[in-house]
Amino acid sequence: MTNKEQNDRIEQYLLKNMKDNEREAFEDELNSDPDLKKITEKKQLIIRGIKAGFNAELKLKLKKEDQRLKRMVKTRRIKYISGIAAVLVIGVFSTFFLNSVKQDPIKIYEKYYHAYPNISIPLSRSDKNTDNPYYLYETGNFQAALTGFKALIDDKPGDEAALFYTAIIYMELADFENAIEYLKRVTSENPNKFTRPANWYLSLAYIHTDNLETAAKYLDKLARGNDVYSKNSKKILKKLN
Repeated sequence: MTNKEQNDRIEQYLLKNMKDNEREAFEDELNSDPDLKKITEKKQLIIRGIKAGFNAELKLKLKKEDQRLKRMVKTRRIKYISGIAAVLVIGVFSTFFLNSVKQDPIKIYEKYYHAYPNISIPLSRSDKNTDNPYYLYETGNFQAALTGFKALIDDKPGDEAALFYTAIIYMELADFENAIEYLKRVTSENPNKFTRPANWYLSLAYIHTDNLETAAKYLDKLARGNDVYSKNSKKILKKLN
């Protein structure tokens, strides 16, 4: 199941759009999958925050408008109050909705995150060495691949490829704390072919954890280049500003 499909299921569950049997099956998964439960709880907090923010802003706007209307002449107020209230509600909702979409870090992350392909040791279709962490990575066996990459790192702590793919696996597992740690180890080495990709994934990891200020610093670095990372970084910076 792709990240998008999983996120669609989470949103359907939180918005109560699932059928009873689907909801029960999903709740069984929540009880058995700590990572899924963690992601679901975070999305729930985001949805609650959006609703709470909208309600609070709407109440404040309506209160101010009501105070202003009370100072108007009665006949004029009666004539226009319905239209003003309707326009106000639409205006407040539109402004808040556009701002929330513009700044929603999870939506930005989901749009731009894609697992990095295996370019370090490309494998042929006939290569089925199940002990090779790169083969395990390509086939989606992330836990086994993680064990293999950590063994490579134990033998050679400065192995940029092993450090990098370990970080990507942690992002696939939604463990952003460890992902950030290993990506920083990649960028701390001498400039190498994984330096810019590592900075890109660092920016996405910080976006997902809502550390937008730090994410912007990495995006600023990437935006100075002339590649796909530069192009996408500029787009994201516009969404964050």
